[in-house]
Amino acid sequence: MVFGECRKVFGSKFFWIIVCIALLINLLMLSGFEPENTGKIQMVYSDYLQRIIATAQYKLDEYRIMGYSDNAFVCEYQQQVIDTYTGLIHLPVEMYSSPNWQLLFSYNGSSVLLILCAFLCGFIVFYADRFNGTIQIVRTTRNGRMITGLIKIITVLICSILITTLFEAAEIVYSVITQGADRITAPLQSVPGMELCPYSLTILESLLVRFGVHLLCFVISLFLACVLTALLDSYILIYLYGIVLLGCQYILAVFPFLNQYSFGNVVNIFKIADLDFLIKFSAVLIQDNCILSGTAIVIT
Repeated sequence: MVFGECRKVFGSKFFWIIVCIALLINLLMLSGFEPENTGKIQMVYSDYLQRIIATAQYKLDEYRIMGYSDNAFVCEYQQQVIDTYTGLIHLPVEMYSSPNWQLLFSYNGSSVLLILCAFLCGFIVFYADRFNGTIQIVRTTRNGRMITGLIKIITVLICSILITTLFEAAEIVYSVITQGADRITAPLQSVPGMELCPYSLTILESLLVRFGVHLLCFVISLFLACVLTALLDSYILIYLYGIVLLGCQYILAVFPFLNQYSFGNVVNIFKIADLDFLIKFSAVLIQDNCILSGTAIVIT
């Protein structure tokens, strides 16, 4: 039955036409993308982190003088900055020594296209059975509802892995062909623009994290499409509600309406897909606790 559901999706010419168009658009955007040139920092990596730690310590001391307790969010935030970058000083980082990976880690244009493909996939998996009445027949059988739901969830996960792999593989192949693939085991901080990454990761490990994050965003979007499909009868309403929901998320990601430390601002599907939590230290305020953004994403 899983094979039948997968064939329903992968046997659709319309589905593959849309996916191929999305892949082509993504590669065209990637080929025309120019990473931001922030200028080189003329110092050793450990000295650079020492300066950041000293700045955070100065701010922490100021907050204490102003009367803030050590449990206040502003104090916890600065203390986490100190602790995070103190733990990274030992990394053997040669700053700007891996420029060939900058394009891949700076580019974030695929997130919108992946999410649109997720909605299309969810629509095919769930709406077709409702449209032709198959779902009503299946539900009358013993355990039909549970079995059908399980099969569709497995199908959704297979689709998510396949499509995310296609997008990631296409981007990596293009990057390797045009930029090269050396120093893949070097620390991520050696890539221009990633000097402030708060995690001890190699470039290879970061590529795996990138894939996992994009897969997570695809699955979330796909399940959102599935929920809308289950609640609404019109495919026009499904896409309309989907556009509104994702549009609100995109607007919140692009325009800083919310406090930069708020849960809604940090744990945003587009910001997660853009790997903001890997670029520099960031934390979110959850129930008066300062939680590292990456941790907050995993918990959520």
